[in-house]
Amino acid sequence: MIKQRIPLSMIETKEIMKEAGAEAPELEVFLNKFSNLESKDVDKMFEELQTLDLLKINREQMVKIADLLPEDAVDFNKFFNDTSLDEDEQNKILDVVKKYK
Repeated sequence: MIKQRIPLSMIETKEIMKEAGAEAPELEVFLNKFSNLESKDVDKMFEELQTLDLLKINREQMVKIADLLPEDAVDFNKFFNDTSLDEDEQNKILDVVKKYK
């Protein structure tokens, strides 16, 4: 049964699977390989991104940021091509990401 429909980062997915006792070995291997942050870091990153008060950034985009950890404006623009952020906004987001790499 679907209780909520919200985007989840890879680390959040991993935690929910553990809590539910779900077994999906292939998914676990994938999540372990590509999730680069700890749960507490993802939570802190989301809080910091929210405090930037950028109206153009929503939960789904914050999840992408946490999962992909863009290093520069080029990486950032690869998945934010539909959102028009100016250079200052991009730099604020990238500064937050750099804290958690």
